[in-house]
Amino acid sequence: MTEINEITRSLNKTARICSLLRMTTLVFLFIYVGLSLATLSMSLMSGRNLFSICHLLISSMIIIAMLGILVKILHEPVLGQSPFSSKQPKRFIALGVVVFLKFFIDMFTPLFLASATNQNNVFNYAPLASSGHFLDINVTLLLFSLIFVSLSVVFRYGTLLQKLSDETV
Repeated sequence: MTEINEITRSLNKTARICSLLRMTTLVFLFIYVGLSLATLSMSLMSGRNLFSICHLLISSMIIIAMLGILVKILHEPVLGQSPFSSKQPKRFIALGVVVFLKFFIDMFTPLFLASATNQNNVFNYAPLASSGHFLDINVTLLLFSLIFVSLSVVFRYGTLLQKLSDETV
């Protein structure tokens, strides 16, 4: 009986932690949306070039998507459900893809920014290349993308084990 009480206490504690993380993520999501809208409106009023505004908009949408997926990942444990549902691996893959998309966009931003600011000679990237900022490779985003895809495999395995356990009992 003590072991069951210990497991119940541990599950309740995990649900509370997930709830706190989910609420913190939601608050951060709303703050980020507000700041993104404010930055976007200031960029439009200041007359920044179209590429900078599009980059800001796309980056903001990607980060909002990341936070939204994270809220969904944390939702099931908050409800007391098993985190090893069939939806969780798909959410982790989606998160990995969105993080990789952010990596890809950020990698090529200096290249496109150079072409947007140098309208006369689009193919003259010598100053950009000599400064070492031809491609901005953010290894951290790439690693996080791979981690989330790996987590999807782990959660898929956990889902199959849970299904096997449920069918056995």
